[in-house]
Amino acid sequence: MKRFWAVVGAALALCVPAAAEPFAPTEPIMPLAQVRAGMKGYAKTVFSGSRIKSFPVEVLGVVSKKDRPSKLILIRASGPDIDRAGGMASGMSGSPVYVNGRLIGAFSFGWDFGDPKMGLVTPIEQMMELFDYPSRAQKLASVRPLLSKKKDTELERRFSELYDQYARNAAKKADGVLAPTPAHRAMKEKSVPDFEFSLPQDIAAAEAEELTHREPAVAETTAKMYATADGLSRRALKKLGDRLGMRVVEGGSGDNTAVSEKAKPLKPGDAVSAMLAWGDVALDVSGTLTAVDRDGRFIAFGHSFKNWGAVAYPLAKSEVYGVIGSYESPFKLTASQRLVGTVTQDRPEGIAGWLGRFPPAVSVRVEIEDLDSRRTVVRRFQMINDEHAVVSLLPELLAGLADRELARESGGTVRYDVTVTGDGMPDDWSVNDVVVADEDVMSDAVSPLAALVSNVVGNPYRNVSPVGLKIKLSASSQIRKLIIESLSVDRSEAAPGDTVTVTATLRPWRHQPVIRSFTLKVPEDAAGGYTVALRQGNPAPTDDSNDEPPVTDRRLSSFEQLLYELQTRERSCEVIVELVSQDDSGTHSEFPGEVRRRKMREGSMRIFRSDYVVEGSLQVPLTVLEPKKKRS
Repeated sequence: MKRFWAVVGAALALCVPAAAEPFAPTEPIMPLAQVRAGMKGYAKTVFSGSRIKSFPVEVLGVVSKKDRPSKLILIRASGPDIDRAGGMASGMSGSPVYVNGRLIGAFSFGWDFGDPKMGLVTPIEQMMELFDYPSRAQKLASVRPLLSKKKDTELERRFSELYDQYARNAAKKADGVLAPTPAHRAMKEKSVPDFEFSLPQDIAAAEAEELTHREPAVAETTAKMYATADGLSRRALKKLGDRLGMRVVEGGSGDNTAVSEKAKPLKPGDAVSAMLAWGDVALDVSGTLTAVDRDGRFIAFGHSFKNWGAVAYPLAKSEVYGVIGSYESPFKLTASQRLVGTVTQDRPEGIAGWLGRFPPAVSVRVEIEDLDSRRTVVRRFQMINDEHAVVSLLPELLAGLADRELARESGGTVRYDVTVTGDGMPDDWSVNDVVVADEDVMSDAVSPLAALVSNVVGNPYRNVSPVGLKIKLSASSQIRKLIIESLSVDRSEAAPGDTVTVTATLRPWRHQPVIRSFTLKVPEDAAGGYTVALRQGNPAPTDDSNDEPPVTDRRLSSFEQLLYELQTRERSCEVIVELVSQDDSGTHSEFPGEVRRRKMREGSMRIFRSDYVVEGSLQVPLTVLEPKKKRS
């Protein structure tokens, strides 16, 4: 056991070299200048299972365009496998194309409702330049030493634990950074792009690209790419497709958290998947490996995956169930299998990265409790360590997973508890609340949960990645509301320091009301007109809300302040009783969380949390007398 963890520690200490030589494929290449119309050759891809097969192609010409890739090779495919598949399919992106035994590039683009046997090839020379760009400052852990010493069964049993460990520790234990020598183009590029999460659109709705050939014009090409999901409800697939801007099909997934000592080395033509999520939930984009070099680097796809530039997300080996025919365009139905490497470049000419090395990941543990059937399940998955992706995809992944496990999409009540861990996060930092909806309560529940995670992960103060999320969703088909019906106070006048008794009538949804009494203490410095307020918590007060005092002369200035305010803000499940000054207006120097803490300490606010969503707000006036006018 000690030896096992010693090997793991050594593996985590390994990282990508500080500099990289120009990418040199293990197969000979043919420069674009030598490619001519009429040349015949072949391409390699997987049509079923994992067997790589070849099919004939003919070069029809070279397309020049102002966009990137700046040159594309027009080809026509043929052969019995292409005939059975209905043409070149989505998922074949990256399939290497050869002429006279030399690699000329990767199949990458086609046309919706066009001739499916015709396509465009990204020249290999342009794809090789992917390693000229600077890479993201991301430590990568290697598991190769581990693979040579452990059996498959132990690896499969321990890999999830190992992955969680290097997700937490790789950034601290690895010393090197992948930083290839930049080419002249790279000098103008940002190492980490800064824009909203988006993916290139798939067959159904890609933007038209203006391509110019020597004679005819070619337009409306589409990247031959789509996303595959597993472990999610079908409605989640549609919502994910809207967020990703591409078709998401229901596919399969193998043990994509495992690696295998006996796995064969990847070869050009192998089916691969760029992963967004893996584990009990899988979301990935399928394509084909184009080339590898002797240093363990690869290039694939022939077009971008997310077009994010310098990135760090996993690559997996894929299994192909078959090619599905479609009037629009055929596509491969695939299942991601073992993780095999990391994508470090994602640009118009393709994706590129390292085999045998893995980036930190966001670990998600979801406990789903069905209060109706008294059934609880725990699911685990991981996501790419990218805050934009987490914010964009997490709501649909959680809702889709809950839909599947609960086997219903209906109204009711959901209580969520979320714990966030990460670099600089305090121990056991967590938040919970209750959500009620007449329809689709789960979608309503995951939205504030995801917003909370977004505020933490996307904070302006510090990087907290890699992040760990522990989420519990307790769902009931019953409506659990607590309605505030009446409020009374034992006096209409009080003096500073007095204790006031407040009586409230609260009615659970369609049940008999209950009566509760609370006490409030009048502040020692109070005077003038006050109200005793009994109200619901407001989890997201607006700028003009009177429920929270506005702050106009201060802003949050630290990560610690942000975490405190997020954790202490009002919640829908709260019954709040407080004394509010009628003159409480103007500029405040306290944040809402600070106000709550002060008022609770002085006794002028009481907060009670429940398993209900509280509704209603009532007020009763109270006059605070000067001490000399105090009545007995």
